[in-house]
This record gives sequence, structure tokens and C-alpha cells, in this order.
Amino acid sequence: MGRPGRGGARPADEIFAVRKDWGGRTRVALVYPNRYAAGMSNLGFLLIHAQINARPDALCERVFLSGGGRRGSPPRRPGAGSPNPPREGRSLETGRPLSSFDTVAISLSYENDLLNVPAILAAGGVPPFREDRAASGSRHPLVVAGGFAASLNPEPAGVFADAVVVGDGERATDSLLDPGPGSAGDAGFLRELSSIPGVYVPGGYRLACEDSPPRGEPRAAMPALRAIEPLPGFPALVAREVLDLRALPP
Repeated sequence: MGRPGRGGARPADEIFAVRKDWGGRTRVALVYPNRYAAGMSNLGFLLIHAQINARPDALCERVFLSGGGRRGSPPRRPGAGSPNPPREGRSLETGRPLSSFDTVAISLSYENDLLNVPAILAAGGVPPFREDRAASGSRHPLVVAGGFAASLNPEPAGVFADAVVVGDGERATDSLLDPGPGSAGDAGFLRELSSIPGVYVPGGYRLACEDSPPRGEPRAAMPALRAIEPLPGFPALVAREVLDLRALPP
């Protein structure tokens, strides 16, 4: 892991870091929306990183919140205002921006880390909100979210993610990579992703909300969610996928 100073990344100190050639491989940026020390202490994050890099047809590079990042700061369009902090939205291994990857996979262990995601995506050249990417007509990386916080409630992550892994990510990782690079603007590709067990595709559902705020609410609030209705071709229920530990070798 190396010896990061004050929570920041020190790639020069890393031992056994994986760096793969970019030719002919599906390129995945694995984002931990917090500091390097927190991400590299997360066993689930490390497991997914190793699982992807074990595939000869894929590579995985890591992205962390830089030392200049600030939780909850509004997303900034690339090139607008003051310059982004160094390495924000870029991979640790090669310094490439998120926009140059085929897939951006975000590991959410804590709900508070959701606040860091839009700024990291915007700094990496990826429009942070799912609906904005779909409406742009341009090709962007597929954004996938997973982790404990996303599994507890996938709907908040659906604001920026094209797909959310519900449950253990090890079960879905290879299935998400097997079709090869795909576009979130392709409805057929999204339906294919929704057929993977444990994968929720937010764009395949319509949120039905009440017209009025919840009873007893003294101030303006978001309408109460009444139902989540699947669009044609998407499953009505997405079950959480969990590893059977009894099936693992001793």
C-alpha cells in the first residue's frame, strides 16, 4: 500500500502496483470517493480491483478524492472557474481522466461519500448526472455504483449511476464486463445489463410520486415516493445477490 501522507496518495511508495498496457482491453476506473488511505483500507475495493485486473481482456486503475477535494462542494464543469485540484478525477496509475475509460465503477461504503461523487466525475470530464449524460447525445463511460451504501438504498446512487450493483460486487463484476464496452445511451445495452442478477438500472424505471408533501411536514419537501414502475423489458424486482460463503474453499 505504501506510506501515504495525511491521507493523500503516494504512488511512488507503492509496492506491487498493477499497471497494464491499454491496448485491446476494457478500461475500468475504480473510484473510491474518499482519500487514498480510506480506500486502500477497504477490502471490498481491493478485491474488485484485483478481480478486474486478473482478466486478460480488462484493466483497472484507481481514482481517489484528491487532497484538494472538499466534501459537498458543487460539481464544476471542466475548464470553468478556478482549475481543479491536481489529479482530481484522474487515475492514480497513469493520470488519465475518467472520460478516457470505458467504465467508471464507484465503490460506496458510506452514504456521506455520495457527496463527493459529482465533483470527482465532473473533474474527470464526465457529466455527473445520469439524465444529463443521456440527454447529451455524446458517448460517455458507463457509470456503475456498488458497495454497502449503494446496496442499502440504490436510489440515491441512481442519480449519477447508469447501473447499481445490489449485494456482493464479486458476483456481478465479470458479468458486467463480459459484454465488452457499451453505451449507457443504448436502451438495448441497458436492458442487457438489467438481466444480470443483482444489477439495478435506474433508467429502466419510472418513479411515481405523490403530488403533495408528506402529512405533517411543516415546510416544503420532496414528494413522497409511491411506487417504482419498471419500463418494458426491465425486471419488476431486483434481488440482492449475496455470496454463499459455504461454497468457498476453506
